[in-house]
Amino acid sequence: MRSSFAPCFGLTLAFVSVAACGLTGSHQPDHVDGDAETGSADSSTSEVDASSTEGASETTGEDTSTELPLDCAGTSLRLATFNLYEVGTVGSDAYQAAVAILLRIDADIVCLQEVLYYEGPALAALAADAGYTDVVQADRAPAIGGPLTNACLARVPLDRIASYTASELSPDPGANDVGRDILAVRAHLHDSCRVGVLNVHLKAGRNETDRFRRQVEVERLLQASDRYRDQRVGEPVFALGDFNERIDASELGQLFSSVPNDLPQSYRLGTDVVLPLRYHPFERMQDGGFSVGEPLQAGTDRPYTWDDTSRLDYLFWSGAELLADEVYYACRDEDTGGIDKAGAPLDCSVSAAASDHFPVVADFALH
Repeated sequence: MRSSFAPCFGLTLAFVSVAACGLTGSHQPDHVDGDAETGSADSSTSEVDASSTEGASETTGEDTSTELPLDCAGTSLRLATFNLYEVGTVGSDAYQAAVAILLRIDADIVCLQEVLYYEGPALAALAADAGYTDVVQADRAPAIGGPLTNACLARVPLDRIASYTASELSPDPGANDVGRDILAVRAHLHDSCRVGVLNVHLKAGRNETDRFRRQVEVERLLQASDRYRDQRVGEPVFALGDFNERIDASELGQLFSSVPNDLPQSYRLGTDVVLPLRYHPFERMQDGGFSVGEPLQAGTDRPYTWDDTSRLDYLFWSGAELLADEVYYACRDEDTGGIDKAGAPLDCSVSAAASDHFPVVADFALH
């Protein structure tokens, strides 16, 4: 297995949020955003959220007084984002395919999207089978976000910073304009090197309202990254996940001068979001101090991360230098280029068995 650093912590604990472990519903909801919401959906979500609000607060229990001064120079990091399309049944073909991919890409930290809110035990099993010691899952989303959550796995100590809803980022306490919670974690790569990772799954869909919601969620993501930087000055920060948009989409640049009239019933735009709002999530991320790569499937000029037809998954960074990156597709596994991998090449069928998305993997040298 590739090793980019030697963790100096002797003990790490796998952590899954109380909300994730405590909810073990037997139903299998469709993979939708939850836009067709009703009053009863809002009520059920409120009951769940009320039982897990403590875990959602921005507190980690970290004893920062004992930390060494930040010094990440010479430290390398392999990071990945992977929309998993649910963890699934432990031991199933899809589950085993996901494990095989995680072992093959050999990331130090991998952040997942589309983990169902009640899949905490399966997520912990996936992490263990793929060699990860620390697990953090976001809280269940509000009704507008549906049943999906974000999660991160790591081979180093991983602190949960927050599972951000809109009201926790906006000065407007009534804001409800983020679908899936933005998960913020802090990884301790060694005694004097710590990095922040923000995991997102933006609103899906191709209509104007979907684009409006995506842009608002990017504004919230930038608020989360600003908060992390203000509180942990100088640490490298990464933002990754499923942005549900092509970086060359023709709709980029659209201007919203008013709020769409077909938003979900409980959606409430925070008063701090000022109109007109320009739709360009990628420019906004770059304005916020982030860089983005141009990863390809090995041996090709294909940047596609979803269904081998679109690029929807991205990895942004600040405070680091990109060394190599790749969109991992098992059918291109034996082609040259991309990242070094662990173990033997996988069969072409593995990617389709695991998910409709391909992971994006990148190697970094930290500043």
